[in-house]
Amino acid sequence: MDYKEAIIIFENDTKRKVVQIERCSVGIANYVFIVSTATEKFILRCSKDEGAYNDTVYCLNKLSACEISIPIVLSKGKSGDHSYLILSYIPGNDIGNVYDKLSDSEKKQIAKEVVKIQRKISRIDISADAEWTWNNYILLFDILCGLYGGKRYAIS
Repeated sequence: MDYKEAIIIFENDTKRKVVQIERCSVGIANYVFIVSTATEKFILRCSKDEGAYNDTVYCLNKLSACEISIPIVLSKGKSGDHSYLILSYIPGNDIGNVYDKLSDSEKKQIAKEVVKIQRKISRIDISADAEWTWNNYILLFDILCGLYGGKRYAIS
């Protein structure tokens, strides 16, 4: 997907003019863009997979009750052969981009914060939810675990 396609999807959905767009280096299975309008930034995720973001929307809705910093789902749809998701933008840097530059004390602080988040997430009631799928479990597991240096370390 090129920038032009991404701009068309965003502008058609939101009716807002794009003033800047940047492709993120994250997003192995989909295209991820930071989209700026005159007043706000957004995340646009696009995939050729049908219903690619159903599980993401489901999990983000579940996580919204946990009072943690997560993006808000603003829109989900299909344009041509792409599924897309528009999310609110949360400033910061992906941990995978900065982890090797962090001091040991910074890494410990992040681990403590992840443990606090994990405790909040562990209270989510999913057992009776008919929409629950294996993909949801994996998505939540990725949130519950830290992705550090390409390795997963469960935090308990």
